[in-house]
Amino acid sequence: MEALIKGVKMANPYKELVMIVDNEAPVKDIALLNQFKAPVHIILCGVQDGDILTDYLDIARHTKGSVHTIEEDITKIASFSEGQEIVIKNKTYRVMGGKFVLINKS
Repeated sequence: MEALIKGVKMANPYKELVMIVDNEAPVKDIALLNQFKAPVHIILCGVQDGDILTDYLDIARHTKGSVHTIEEDITKIASFSEGQEIVIKNKTYRVMGGKFVLINKS
Protein backbone atom coordinates (compact mmCIF):
# COMPACT_ATOMS: atom_id res chain seq x y z
CA MET A 1 0.00 0.00 0.00
CA GLU A 2 2.85 2.38 0.75
CA ALA A 3 4.25 1.75 -2.73
CA LEU A 4 0.87 2.52 -4.30
CA ILE A 5 0.50 5.73 -2.32
CA LYS A 6 4.00 6.85 -3.33
CA GLY A 7 3.38 5.81 -6.95
CA VAL A 8 0.23 7.91 -7.08
CA LYS A 9 2.16 10.98 -6.01
CA MET A 10 4.76 10.34 -8.72
CA ALA A 11 2.29 9.51 -11.52
CA ASN A 12 -0.19 12.32 -11.07
CA PRO A 13 -2.43 12.77 -13.03
CA TYR A 14 -3.73 9.26 -13.46
CA LYS A 15 -7.07 7.48 -13.78
CA GLU A 16 -6.31 3.91 -12.81
CA LEU A 17 -3.35 1.91 -11.54
CA VAL A 18 -2.00 -1.54 -12.33
CA MET A 19 -0.28 -3.49 -9.57
CA ILE A 20 1.70 -6.63 -10.44
CA VAL A 21 2.16 -8.81 -7.36
CA ASP A 22 3.39 -12.18 -6.21
CA ASN A 23 0.43 -14.02 -4.74
CA GLU A 24 2.82 -15.62 -2.23
CA ALA A 25 3.71 -12.21 -0.74
CA PRO A 26 1.29 -10.99 1.94
CA VAL A 27 0.39 -7.31 2.12
CA LYS A 28 2.18 -6.11 5.25
CA ASP A 29 0.66 -2.65 5.34
CA ILE A 30 -2.98 -3.51 4.53
CA ALA A 31 -3.98 -1.14 7.37
CA LEU A 32 -3.26 1.72 4.93
CA LEU A 33 -6.00 0.54 2.55
CA ASN A 34 -8.51 3.09 3.86
CA GLN A 35 -6.20 5.89 2.74
CA PHE A 36 -6.37 4.72 -0.86
CA LYS A 37 -9.27 5.44 -3.22
CA ALA A 38 -7.98 5.07 -6.81
CA PRO A 39 -9.01 1.97 -8.81
CA VAL A 40 -6.30 -0.67 -8.58
CA HIS A 41 -6.17 -3.47 -11.15
CA ILE A 42 -4.15 -6.31 -9.65
CA ILE A 43 -2.29 -8.83 -11.78
CA LEU A 44 -1.60 -11.83 -9.57
CA CYS A 45 1.38 -14.02 -10.34
CA GLY A 46 1.78 -17.47 -8.83
CA VAL A 47 -1.84 -18.37 -8.20
CA GLN A 48 -2.13 -22.11 -7.65
CA ASP A 49 -5.54 -23.87 -7.80
CA GLY A 50 -7.46 -20.68 -7.08
CA ASP A 51 -5.65 -19.96 -3.80
CA ILE A 52 -5.59 -16.18 -3.65
CA LEU A 53 -4.40 -14.12 -0.71
CA THR A 54 -7.57 -12.35 0.34
CA ASP A 55 -5.77 -9.02 0.86
CA TYR A 56 -5.60 -8.65 -2.92
CA LEU A 57 -9.34 -9.28 -3.28
CA ASP A 58 -9.95 -6.70 -0.55
CA ILE A 59 -7.75 -4.09 -2.23
CA ALA A 60 -9.55 -4.50 -5.55
CA ARG A 61 -12.99 -4.42 -3.90
CA HIS A 62 -12.22 -1.36 -1.80
CA THR A 63 -10.71 0.63 -4.68
CA LYS A 64 -13.29 -0.51 -7.27
CA GLY A 65 -10.54 -2.19 -9.24
CA SER A 66 -10.13 -5.75 -10.50
CA VAL A 67 -8.09 -8.92 -10.04
CA HIS A 68 -6.48 -10.82 -12.92
CA THR A 69 -4.84 -14.24 -12.91
CA ILE A 70 -3.51 -16.19 -15.85
CA GLU A 71 -6.84 -18.05 -15.98
CA GLU A 72 -9.44 -15.54 -14.84
CA ASP A 73 -10.42 -11.86 -14.81
CA ILE A 74 -12.51 -10.74 -11.84
CA THR A 75 -13.83 -7.37 -12.91
CA LYS A 76 -17.03 -6.86 -10.89
CA ILE A 77 -15.46 -7.31 -7.48
CA ALA A 78 -16.45 -3.81 -6.29
CA SER A 79 -20.12 -4.77 -6.40
CA PHE A 80 -19.74 -7.59 -3.87
CA SER A 81 -21.67 -6.94 -0.67
CA GLU A 82 -21.63 -8.52 2.77
CA GLY A 83 -22.32 -12.27 2.59
CA GLN A 84 -21.86 -12.52 -1.16
CA GLU A 85 -19.62 -15.31 -2.46
CA ILE A 86 -17.31 -15.78 -5.41
CA VAL A 87 -15.81 -19.02 -6.67
CA ILE A 88 -12.31 -18.81 -8.13
CA LYS A 89 -11.24 -22.11 -9.64
CA ASN A 90 -12.55 -24.47 -6.98
CA LYS A 91 -12.20 -22.13 -3.98
CA THR A 92 -15.07 -20.18 -2.46
CA TYR A 93 -14.55 -16.75 -0.92
CA ARG A 94 -17.22 -14.81 1.02
CA VAL A 95 -17.35 -11.18 2.12
CA MET A 96 -17.56 -11.31 5.91
CA GLY A 97 -17.05 -8.30 8.16
CA GLY A 98 -16.20 -6.22 5.10
CA LYS A 99 -13.37 -8.50 3.99
CA PHE A 100 -13.02 -11.59 1.82
CA VAL A 101 -12.61 -14.87 3.69
CA LEU A 102 -11.74 -18.23 2.18
CA ILE A 103 -14.59 -20.53 3.26
CA ASN A 104 -14.02 -23.57 1.10
CA LYS A 105 -10.67 -25.19 0.37
CA SER A 106 -12.06 -28.04 -1.81
